Amino acid sequence: MFRCLEEQDLVWNDLCSRHFPDGHGYIAVLRAYLDASSRDDSGLFAVAGYLFESGRVRRFRQDWRETFGYEKFSWADLIARTKPFKHLRGRENDAEHTRLVAAGVSLVRQHAIAGSIVSCWKQDVENFGPTWIRGFGHAYSIACHMAMAGMGAWAKQNDYRGGIAYILEAGDDFSDEANHLLSYAAKAPVVADFYQWRSHSFVPKDVASPFHAPDLLAWEWGKFMAETAIDKKRPMRLSLMNLLSNRRDSYWFQHLHGEALVRFFNRIHDLGVEQIQRDREALSSVPSIDVSDTLGSSERPESDSGQQ
Repeated sequence: MFRCLEEQDLVWNDLCSRHFPDGHGYIAVLRAYLDASSRDDSGLFAVAGYLFESGRVRRFRQDWRETFGYEKFSWADLIARTKPFKHLRGRENDAEHTRLVAAGVSLVRQHAIAGSIVSCWKQDVENFGPTWIRGFGHAYSIACHMAMAGMGAWAKQNDYRGGIAYILEAGDDFSDEANHLLSYAAKAPVVADFYQWRSHSFVPKDVASPFHAPDLLAWEWGKFMAETAIDKKRPMRLSLMNLLSNRRDSYWFQHLHGEALVRFFNRIHDLGVEQIQRDREALSSVPSIDVSDTLGSSERPESDSGQQ
């Protein structure tokens, strides 16, 4: 096990050194999320990303491993108390469960600079999307494009210079789509500028991977959209509330639906793949989501990251 962990650490250390030989730069880790149980199985599809300073990646890995150990991990398993967290079942373990949830939220707040998330209904894309255009015929490609565009825009607006190295999970179901999408950035400087792209790589997920950060955000956003924004069954979960508290300006939220989604598809149809990535009007045609009202007076202190 320890040899395996050392190899994994070497992979991330080499990645940082290769992309940023001077030790300075920014890494964005992206993660796809599909909640096939929502909206009558039509599927809420989301892509989440977090931006890190390259030098913080190693520290995030260390802190995550110290907090959650060496077991396979997913945020959904922790919340549901299943698989490696099944020992937390029962009211007598509520305090420990709340502590671990709070710790995960705190680690992301401590190490990540900014977050970006875009969601859509998978069925909407299958019904109305430009499936004949390679790179934009799947919910993943569309959400990934918008998530990276949002992250690139945020980096430019906040004067984070030097470009972003985008890191995606190797072997993921959507890795081929992602590689094709990012190939445009490698070919066209204007697309690279749009994403603030510097490079991209595919890295296996491991027990202390930075992929756990966007996994957390994507799962929380999926529950927020399904349970709070749409069904209005419950207020925003406290874990998401504390993740965003006092940091709303560091996040880019979008949900593609209705007229905004139709406008986006029409723009793709009219202009084609490379043109849509160059046309900033297409990005501005899809409004970002303001969660300020939902947070509002319900904001809790950072130390209170439990579940409601």
